[in-house]
Amino acid sequence: MTVSGQVSRPPLGRTSWPLTYLYDHGADEDPPEFDPSAQVVFATASTIIVRGLPEAEGDVRLRIVFDESAETLRTPELLATGVFAAPSGQVIARTSSWDEPIQVAVAPGSYRFTVRSDDDRWPTEVLIQFERAAG
Repeated sequence: MTVSGQVSRPPLGRTSWPLTYLYDHGADEDPPEFDPSAQVVFATASTIIVRGLPEAEGDVRLRIVFDESAETLRTPELLATGVFAAPSGQVIARTSSWDEPIQVAVAPGSYRFTVRSDDDRWPTEVLIQFERAAG
């Protein structure tokens, strides 16, 4: 299953930049504290946040891939790895601008995730790949 979404870059002159939140809809958690000046990707057990940068041009494209091989990005840069818990089986990705969320149905459980970008200075495309974690 592959789900694609797009995070629009705000107009020049704005000081708030888009963040992409990926979290489990059934988890009882708020988005974690996140310092966008310090890190590009932040993850907890069931939340992943990918930062957008103001120097960028264009949009950030978000691709979510579950249980299948993901195609390699143009010049992939590893941003983060870890384990993502999806206890409810419903994963939602959304932006800080409250655009229409992307909803993905998955089997409840834990997934290993890998976050890659085609540019470590400015991710014009972010791919988040999931595999079922052992156990």
